[in-house]
Amino acid sequence: MAFELQGKFVRLVMVLAVASAVMCIHTSEAVAGTLRVCPSGCTYSSIQAAIDAVQTGDTITVAAGTYTENLLIDSQVAAKKLTMIGSGATRTIVDGSQGEDECTFEIDEGYTVSISDMTFEKGECPPAGGIFTDATVTLTRVTVTQNHGSEGGGGIAVDIDGIVTLNNCKVIENSALSQRVGWEAVS
Repeated sequence: MAFELQGKFVRLVMVLAVASAVMCIHTSEAVAGTLRVCPSGCTYSSIQAAIDAVQTGDTITVAAGTYTENLLIDSQVAAKKLTMIGSGATRTIVDGSQGEDECTFEIDEGYTVSISDMTFEKGECPPAGGIFTDATVTLTRVTVTQNHGSEGGGGIAVDIDGIVTLNNCKVIENSALSQRVGWEAVS
């Protein structure tokens, strides 16, 4: 009887050890989340607020609407890799006209960002009014329009360390005064 109880106790300890190991493995894995942005009724009503809260691997979904703000991913943003998905380029618009000498979207080096189904418009800053980056950025079904740059591209400027991939995008009706050496520009 003592051996039988001892055997059950050993099995119980083994089951608990395996369960603990599985729990440790599972909880140590990063679980990507989704942050939702919409004009009202969501946790985030501004895209920048969601960017500031995002963790590496998270996805930001942006509902249809016009968001008048200038977006920035810099050293204050913890997530080094993130995805942003709009509701369609004609339906999800980031209007960068609120800031003087501010790009509609600026992304610093060291980040990997995928953006789809959005429009970036009406920004004005020296490198490029629309999108200025030295990060790795993939744009899919994105429109960049009506932006102005005074030293780089009107629509998109990519600094020397940046890589931008365009998939089925429109970069139209942007303007630039000149192009600065060291930047690749798309107007």
